[in-house]
Amino acid sequence: MDVDRWVQRRVSGTPFSITALKVALVVLFVDLAWEVTRANVDAHLKSEWPWRATVLDPSTCATLAALIAGLLVTRRQYGQVHMPVISWATRPKGSDDLTDPVRTIRIYNAGGGRAIVKSIAYRLELADEQPGQHPAPHSWMDWHSFIGAIESAGLNRPRDIFVFHLAPGAVIPLTAKSSEGIELLAFSRQAARRLRSVDVRIQATDTIGDVYEKQMQCLRGYPDPGGDGYDPPAAIGSASPGADPPATANATGPASA
Repeated sequence: MDVDRWVQRRVSGTPFSITALKVALVVLFVDLAWEVTRANVDAHLKSEWPWRATVLDPSTCATLAALIAGLLVTRRQYGQVHMPVISWATRPKGSDDLTDPVRTIRIYNAGGGRAIVKSIAYRLELADEQPGQHPAPHSWMDWHSFIGAIESAGLNRPRDIFVFHLAPGAVIPLTAKSSEGIELLAFSRQAARRLRSVDVRIQATDTIGDVYEKQMQCLRGYPDPGGDGYDPPAAIGSASPGADPPATANATGPASA
């Protein structure tokens, strides 16, 4: 299994502004090196090409280079401090919208800055129709297509499954407690039997325009979902039922895109 794809990662930033600053910094450093080289050339050669070429004097060039370098460092530090951490936790019960759930997923933002939903996609795989046969998983789909796939699988909404419509522009709650997060999905025993897997992919924008992506394994098939003694395991790193997980539950920091 490719574990890295389940880790939050930055998928895009503000390339134009950052790239422009980096290019300007490189140009200034090149010009500064040129001016230092010119300063060590004999005086009578400075009136001849190419030594007579100059753009900025050394002091101005060094000042601008230091300013741009400072801006880049400040922007990076600001981004780290205000980086959202899209987290999720799951419990056997705890649904506000499903009568008798066996698995409830809540998402929240355990980072230092806001997270505005840019896009959300769903993917599901049906349980085996017959032993030894594995239906092909669906591709990523939007909320409406996901609801259609659920209904086509014979599941009733909201009796068997609850799916919160998290639209672009929504704010993921900034909290360290999963109980204060958004209830994204809830599964009944019937849904847990019918579905082999359900994944969710969320992209969210932070305060400076960087986009982060989090993929979540919300459901994985079990040998006997909903059978005697059925106790769906909590999500990796989440707390046991009845207690909030630590802020780091399912909130692994981002990897560079």
